[in-house]
Amino acid sequence: MTCDPPPGSLTTKGKPAGDPDRIAIPVAADNDRERAVAMALVEDTGLDAVDAGTLAESWRQQGGSPSYCTDLSRDELPAALAATDASRSGARRDLAIAVVMERMIGDKATSVDSEHFVRVARALFM
Repeated sequence: MTCDPPPGSLTTKGKPAGDPDRIAIPVAADNDRERAVAMALVEDTGLDAVDAGTLAESWRQQGGSPSYCTDLSRDELPAALAATDASRSGARRDLAIAVVMERMIGDKATSVDSEHFVRVARALFM
């Protein structure tokens, strides 16, 4: 059996600017020009870009953090970034992977869609 991941939010949830269901992703950069380019590219994909500060602060958006794979809006994302706890993110990330893999592998394997992972991430990370 292969475990091909389902298409994720970044490839399926792009919406026109202003759509109330549009999700956001954080963008970190060390200079204004690079940040502007990255944010424009994100916006062009149908997602809202949120300034997440410098690259040194980008750990706040990694696996296990409240902003990772939780499909938050532009209004929700800044609070999730601020709430990130580096001492807990690694364990939360590993637990999320274990929960999803348990459902995908073995005699009783079932399919997992991207919404399942979003639900798991929200339950564990937020």
